[in-house]
Amino acid sequence: VPAATLGRVWPADGAPASTLAWSFAPMRDDKTQRYHAVVEVGCGPVWMAGNQFFAVLSSDRPDGGFTFTKRFADGGATSPHFTRLPNGSVALVFNACRVNHTVVGPVCTGNATPPAAGDPALHDPLVRACQAGEDPTNTSCLWSGLGGQEHWVYTALADTFPDGPYKVRGYDVTGPGWSPYNATLKSIGMSNPSALVTQDGEVMMNIRSHGGVWPGVTGEHTGFAKGPTVFGPFTVQSNLSWQHGNDEDGFLWQQRDGTYHMLYHNGRGNTPGTGNHGLHAFSRDGVVWHKPAGALTPACYVEGHCTSMYTNSVTLNNGTAVLLGGRERPALLFDRVTGAPTHLYNGAIPPPGAGRNWYSMVQVIGSA
Repeated sequence: VPAATLGRVWPADGAPASTLAWSFAPMRDDKTQRYHAVVEVGCGPVWMAGNQFFAVLSSDRPDGGFTFTKRFADGGATSPHFTRLPNGSVALVFNACRVNHTVVGPVCTGNATPPAAGDPALHDPLVRACQAGEDPTNTSCLWSGLGGQEHWVYTALADTFPDGPYKVRGYDVTGPGWSPYNATLKSIGMSNPSALVTQDGEVMMNIRSHGGVWPGVTGEHTGFAKGPTVFGPFTVQSNLSWQHGNDEDGFLWQQRDGTYHMLYHNGRGNTPGTGNHGLHAFSRDGVVWHKPAGALTPACYVEGHCTSMYTNSVTLNNGTAVLLGGRERPALLFDRVTGAPTHLYNGAIPPPGAGRNWYSMVQVIGSA
């Protein structure tokens, strides 16, 4: 991890201090050989209050050099993840709540040299908020949350990224909530999706429930649903977190041997050895999932000593160890030839007193 930036991949060095970043969804364009990302951006100091929006970033390398190119979605969109379809189309899955046309100023772009205030890239999102009378189930827009369901999971599908055009649909996930609890997703909520097109042609989605509390069980739950297309309909099929909760921000993928895998985080904290672990779960069939060794012991879910893929402790390339205030929203970039993961991206909270806002970080994955 580069020492000068604490691993920061965006906002760029020299960007206005008020620019914040969180979720970072990367992809490689095989035609242009360039790297793109959709990132969740905020213009501080208020964060996660409906004023965040999605931006499209581009670079000629995966570990830095990203600059703002255009606005992807109106305010209120969060938690983006890419998945590719066999025909080459690109789908972005995400959730949105209380969508609004947030005013985006030049300083919100994170670029060291901001665009002009009147630049259409700032004001004309590729995916817009719904207008009065528009229905997100059959119109390519994002629901405002007024007069109906407030929280939707969405897919934006395009033959070409980033220019589109996009077909956008909001949808629900049906079926029971998290077995063995008597709850539905409508009653406990859903957000933070990731998705993949499986080798058998179905679409599997990972989603988080953020309102479920049952006797003896607290925290956020993560589970899985399947559907025939990236627009659903999706039906719940399993739950990763039914023994113990507080699992969220899953990044889902399928390896070439057919097995399913998910990287996710658990909790937040900057005490050494505790909190905000990047955990790995796997499944042979997408239904029965296995947590890492020791994940169901009190040493992990109470004391925070888990078998982790990453933690808040980061070793910089100058040998210095840094303890981040938080490290969430994991995403992986894969080698298109070998299928091996090459880069890990996270939403990072800097150490206390570091003088930075939240940012997106990258860590190169070594090979054994």
